[in-house]
Amino acid sequence: MTDSSQTDPDTGAVKAARPSGVPLTLVLVLAASAVGLVALLVVCTSLHLGIPGEWGWRRYAQIDFPWIECTAIVLGFGFACFCAHIADAARGDRRIRGIALLGLLVALAWIDVHVLLAGKIGLTENIYAILDRHTTGYLSEAARIEDGGTYFRDFHNLRSKVNGAVHHLDVHPPGNVLFSHLILRACRRFPRATQALASRLSKDAHVGLSQAKTFRYFEDLLDDDAVYRAACLVVLLFLAGMTVTRICCMAAVSRLSRRDDRLGLAGLATLAAPAPILFLGHYDVLLFTLSSLWTLVLVVGLTATEERRRLAAMCVAGLLAGVGVVITLGYGVLIAMTTVILLTHGVRHRRSWLALLAFYAGGGLIVLLCYGAGVRIIEICFACMRNNTEFYLDTSRSWRWILVNPIEFAVFFGIPWLLVLPSWYRGSSIRSLFEVDGATLFRWAAGVFLVYLLIHPYCRGEIARLSLLFTPVLFVPCIQTLVERVDDRKARICSIAIVGTILVQIVVLRLSLKLAFFHGNL
Repeated sequence: MTDSSQTDPDTGAVKAARPSGVPLTLVLVLAASAVGLVALLVVCTSLHLGIPGEWGWRRYAQIDFPWIECTAIVLGFGFACFCAHIADAARGDRRIRGIALLGLLVALAWIDVHVLLAGKIGLTENIYAILDRHTTGYLSEAARIEDGGTYFRDFHNLRSKVNGAVHHLDVHPPGNVLFSHLILRACRRFPRATQALASRLSKDAHVGLSQAKTFRYFEDLLDDDAVYRAACLVVLLFLAGMTVTRICCMAAVSRLSRRDDRLGLAGLATLAAPAPILFLGHYDVLLFTLSSLWTLVLVVGLTATEERRRLAAMCVAGLLAGVGVVITLGYGVLIAMTTVILLTHGVRHRRSWLALLAFYAGGGLIVLLCYGAGVRIIEICFACMRNNTEFYLDTSRSWRWILVNPIEFAVFFGIPWLLVLPSWYRGSSIRSLFEVDGATLFRWAAGVFLVYLLIHPYCRGEIARLSLLFTPVLFVPCIQTLVERVDDRKARICSIAIVGTILVQIVVLRLSLKLAFFHGNL
């Protein structure tokens, strides 16, 4: 079977879409088998998950099954499936479709919250991860700042004068610290409003925070209620970011496929990404949201028919990429991917080179804004690169981790996404890359850079967390491929079952594995 879809070289519009690939029934069987294997390894064995002597996942000694939370998850998933069906069935009624999609997003957010609550210590674990210097450390660093302007203007010197062992904070630009600093300032300036927001968290979370304050779990933190409120707000913002990500992915899939009669299924499929919710508490989830915005804008730029809209979208994409670099040097991967896409497309379509200039102009604007504020971002990036090299040498990021990366990717991003990859490239060849539309190049580039991440030893068995910034780029074409293959009731039921299977995997991992590094006795 070959791919029968055709795209317009200029617009990227899909004329007929029924991609070939691994049968969905086989995907479901393999996904269920993989989930069963993961459950056996994690729950029923003491097998070291990682490389002995270097790094590995830690587990809870005892698991208490959360019946209430799991019941809420099942009910939420059922309601989400219902909303997805209504949204896709209401072809001509935008009002009903809009209400159904809103209900779908609410149901998915409900599932997110209860997956987190299902953990051993619920949302408290995610808040502790924000507070703990060894797990993240950005908020504890922000709490030490006395004068924000002076601190960030001198940031290049702080990163250039690292003595002794390199801390993981020393390898990143100031974006996450700045984000935490702004949240902390808001908590100090508006104590009542931020307390009202923080009070929305579960009772267990407030008990956990009270214990952390009383027993000084985090000795390096100031004895300041605003710091603890800030951690709560960061978790709430990350949860809100999950919804933003889903909206962006749905819009990008609709744009790529040129059809909106499967938006409900596309939205439901966004649930099948284990890594973002399992690592919510690490700041990489912030990158997941930012990259989803970047992916949507890039897709708009690649598929736009009007030159003005194309250039504007590429400029915004460059601006978002610039913001990403202020947070992590890893965004260089996405900048390189965009460059490859536009340079390759520009061989036959010269206007793509103009789009590339617009992309770099957007990124250059962020650089100018940084220097205008006195932040020497280029010097900071070079200093962080040097620290990064030392950090890799100190933590033994060797070739052995290449063997672990694909396995961890399959566990935390889902077996089905590996299986739908072949349908991206059916009917294409290297020579045809210079003739296809930008959207097809987008899929090719995503696959190439995925391979790069899988074989690069810098991931050190943490590709699920470290490549969250790259996840939407891969996730969008995967969802597109999945929903375009759903052409009958059987295929739809099968695809929903695949998503449900991955949801089971998410719950199993949430119940078993520890997120924060410090609470070894819990």
